[in-house]
Amino acid sequence: MNGDLHYITEEPRTPESDEGVSPLMIILHGYGADERDLMTLAPYFDPRLRTISIRAPLDLPQGGHAWFPLEFTESGLKTNREDVEKARDVLVHVVCNLQVAHGNDSNNTMLLGFSQGAAMALAVGFSAPGTASSMIALSGFFAPEMVPTDPNILRALEARSVIMTHGTDDAVITIDRSHASRDRVQQTPVRLQYNEYSMGHEINQECLADVVDWVAGMLADRGGTVP
Repeated sequence: MNGDLHYITEEPRTPESDEGVSPLMIILHGYGADERDLMTLAPYFDPRLRTISIRAPLDLPQGGHAWFPLEFTESGLKTNREDVEKARDVLVHVVCNLQVAHGNDSNNTMLLGFSQGAAMALAVGFSAPGTASSMIALSGFFAPEMVPTDPNILRALEARSVIMTHGTDDAVITIDRSHASRDRVQQTPVRLQYNEYSMGHEINQECLADVVDWVAGMLADRGGTVP
């Protein structure tokens, strides 16, 4: 796994002024998908956003890509901490390079992920809070080993915002696991919004509308930059 990941970009539909920097949304797809999957969400969000969707580094035998290996067991999905940390470190490097390329920093960068991509968004945001300040975790999970304990990181997280969404009928990542993930996030000082919907492992229209409104609120709080 190296630091060169493929990505696609949707340029702002309404660019900022010459003096301003367009806020950046980094999109992280789920297990078995690719960078094109969630890019269909881009038109729903604020037109000032530059949206970049990154392809996960691992090629799967059945097609598609993954951020780290998953083991499917009777008791649910199993992950290896070292695999998650390696993927996280690569992603932090890529996000930082994209910020340099477009003039962004953590104050105007947000991470949006679905399923395994949501796990990556939370892993990055909670271990390297200087990378992004807003995280959108859709139908994902937050592993126990990813909960930060470093006092400096915990202080930095006081200025961070998270929205987590999940389906009550999700058979891939069960609602119980989502509740456990929510509880772990609540152990930290981030500003958390948690929403549940009558849906499976998906993003339905109600969920999407709420996330779009949440992102709009983040942008409005700072006059166009992400808080």
